[in-house]
Amino acid sequence: MYSAIVRPGDGPPTLSCPAAWLAEWGLEPGHTVRLEFGRRSTSVTLTVTQLGRRAVASLPPPVQRQLLAPAGVQMGLARQEDGFRLGPVIGILTSLRLRGPAPAPARLGPQASFFAQLCQAGRGRGAVVYVFSPEQIRWASGAVAAVVQRGKGWGRTLFPLPDVVYVRTQTRSSDRRPDVARCLQRLEKAPGIQVLNRKFFDKWELHQALAGHPAASRYLPVTRRYTSSRDVTELLGAYSRVFLKPTGGSLGKGIIRITRMPGAGYEYRISLGSGDRRAMLRNLGAMLRRVRATVGRRRYIVQQGLHLARLGGSTFDIRLLMQKDPHGQWAVSSRVARLAAPDRLATNVALGGRAVGSTRVMRAALRSLAPSSQQVSEAGRVLAAALEERLGHELVEVGIDLGLDRRGRIWLIEANSRPARYWAWPPQPLIQRSVRGVLGFFLYRTGFLSSVKEIRHGETHRVYRHHGHRPTRRSRGAIRRTGAVLRQTHGGG
Repeated sequence: MYSAIVRPGDGPPTLSCPAAWLAEWGLEPGHTVRLEFGRRSTSVTLTVTQLGRRAVASLPPPVQRQLLAPAGVQMGLARQEDGFRLGPVIGILTSLRLRGPAPAPARLGPQASFFAQLCQAGRGRGAVVYVFSPEQIRWASGAVAAVVQRGKGWGRTLFPLPDVVYVRTQTRSSDRRPDVARCLQRLEKAPGIQVLNRKFFDKWELHQALAGHPAASRYLPVTRRYTSSRDVTELLGAYSRVFLKPTGGSLGKGIIRITRMPGAGYEYRISLGSGDRRAMLRNLGAMLRRVRATVGRRRYIVQQGLHLARLGGSTFDIRLLMQKDPHGQWAVSSRVARLAAPDRLATNVALGGRAVGSTRVMRAALRSLAPSSQQVSEAGRVLAAALEERLGHELVEVGIDLGLDRRGRIWLIEANSRPARYWAWPPQPLIQRSVRGVLGFFLYRTGFLSSVKEIRHGETHRVYRHHGHRPTRRSRGAIRRTGAVLRQTHGGG
């Protein structure tokens, strides 16, 4: 990866490169080329430097201010048809209100640590990474009053519009806000800007996309869009249990489970933030009335009720964080099991669940019926690739939640286009690994990581092959904690 640094200069703007670089690119000193930083550019004259193995952009103060390029910061240097680019510039779009003084970390919410690590990792790889919200964009000048990580806090700096927008808006409702929606539309139409992870998934749209895919459809439970009580009664006739899920729900909230109890009626159970609520309803009519009252006018799906494997009385699922490698192929960045809290339907850590090691949990719960780690990972790769193909927009990462039934069959429970990173097993190794994965793909996608040698021997290679590494001290500690959880929930099994 070529690198460059910007320094203030008194003369005309120049880009000084090692002679070997110019020969490799077929360029000669004295040529005038275009130098871009984000969505801003200027003209520079090529010269030869004898200083080390990086280029130096010497810019008079007015030119540097026009380019909005920071001085003294090592950045990547990418060759393009009419010149060069510095960066890349990566903007993390949030829906938080960030106008005014630089925010304290707490104001950035649960994602503050993830954002900070992306900024820090970017500096180590020559990328400029900042956080911004719609009101911080100055559309007329193509600049952003961005929030940047500094030491243990945050500051504010003016940068150009980015090469890549990494959408990390907080909720579906925030995406529907007029200012956020307009901002995303303008960014998508702006030349030279790549907008990635654009939309939250809708459960019904997701099911429709995957149902016609030959490789992905085998992981899908029977699913219908809820339009009337008939959808519930027909699935209950075929299965003794059904689930109703809000199509735009998250964190397991609002999920309803209905179980037909022979001779006793129906058990109705709903997952709420404050806890699950149960009711026994004696007849079908009473149960359907309860469903209609709960669902109201919201959009729900009705799904075959899976009888999932349990450990110590708790259900569990497998959360895969799928990320693109530098070749654009899907790979597993992390894999954990999430054990539901006692008497909870949902396994979400935000609702009291626990994240522990997946392999030992699968073996403890299913013994010889447990699928292999390779089978679980392959399911994640198939589903992530199928989602991107069928939904028609580029993804960087996907959170895939898989369930295992009592025979060890793998099922898709949920997919999330913006997986959270504020739960942990253990916290920092998982977050750091996913940070390197996201950053590595951005470098490749923007043309700043292009050589085969860099991909093979660089940090990004290590990210996507981490399962074969020797355990670190932190991961060994995590394995011990997993063993303690298994002993607690499974009587030492």
